[in-house]
Amino acid sequence: MTVEHNAFQAEPQNLRLRPIGIQALYKNPSHFFLSCRKICHMHNIDIVPLDPTDISHIRGVTELTHSVREHNLSPWPRFPAVMELATRFFTTRYNKKIEYLAVSEQSVVGASHAALSTDDNQHLAMLEVMVHPEYRRQGIGSQLLQVTEKRLQDEGRHTFIASSIEGYPDGEAMDESGLAFAHHHGYHTSLIEVQRRNDLFAVDERELDDLLADAWKHAQDYELIQYYNSAPEDLVEGLCVLHEGMYTDVPLGDTDIREVDFTPERLRARERASLERGVVQPHSVIRHKASKEIAGFSVINVFPGSEDIAYQDDTIVHKTHRGHRLGTILKIANQRELRRIRPQLRYIDTWNAESNEHMIAINEAIGYRKLCREHELQKKLSE
Repeated sequence: MTVEHNAFQAEPQNLRLRPIGIQALYKNPSHFFLSCRKICHMHNIDIVPLDPTDISHIRGVTELTHSVREHNLSPWPRFPAVMELATRFFTTRYNKKIEYLAVSEQSVVGASHAALSTDDNQHLAMLEVMVHPEYRRQGIGSQLLQVTEKRLQDEGRHTFIASSIEGYPDGEAMDESGLAFAHHHGYHTSLIEVQRRNDLFAVDERELDDLLADAWKHAQDYELIQYYNSAPEDLVEGLCVLHEGMYTDVPLGDTDIREVDFTPERLRARERASLERGVVQPHSVIRHKASKEIAGFSVINVFPGSEDIAYQDDTIVHKTHRGHRLGTILKIANQRELRRIRPQLRYIDTWNAESNEHMIAINEAIGYRKLCREHELQKKLSE
């Protein structure tokens, strides 16, 4: 099966949730930073639940996120406060979020975020912890993590997953202190993924023409269908089958992700949440002409306020339809549709497990180049 995880999908959007199966669980656009390394005593810090109706909390966590990304030299853009607000109000019943802030003299200096699936994988929680660069090494990250993990245990969760970046020796320098912080607190790498970026202004469209023409020679029994955000009714059942595959037929390493029952209701709820947040989602779908089976799909997310970069969401080709260059067709078709509607948009980012050689080959052929590695970090407690 050809698979590619998203960076951002339609459910909670305050974390980068990896790997593919995890993203299918929660779908979210933000990056997880573990940044504090040493535990010291810190006075005048209050750990409080985030109140999404308090605009000072939303503005505070937005500015905190920007400060952390800039300091860590992360390849993530600035998202507006309205997006942080929308991700908390426009969600689905399939998810629950737990969020805390570290507040010093009315300033947000740290934050934690946990995302829980309510219908499946109820052993699991996704974690994010970040601390403002000027307040690090004072125990704030450890306090946030301790409070959040305790709450998750009270919710019956015993497996925690997070992520942290690592630069390449020949690439841009990045703050990698998150890895040391995570290891200190009992997290271990369960999977390594690579983030790649495609500069659409540098892509040779003639090369894509050749790749696409050659791929269609192997896929004459298939047809391409494209739509935005909400799937036509006759595609829904087949799309649900493929979404279930995002939990089982992808490289997971040692990450403890389990099967789900992905229903049409769940798909529609995810679509509604994306529409309410103002996310534009071009979809490309491949269907077998004779059987009408949905053989694969690919999705890209364009977030409001982010007009120069988009994010690759899931790409998957069912194992019974492999060998027909369908992944290449899907990726090029969706990339070109994005260029048609957003000609000023320059970049698309994507993530793949290091072991996913087939999808990596497709991505590099159409212009993607590596930025950094991302460690999926897992901590398991006694059940």
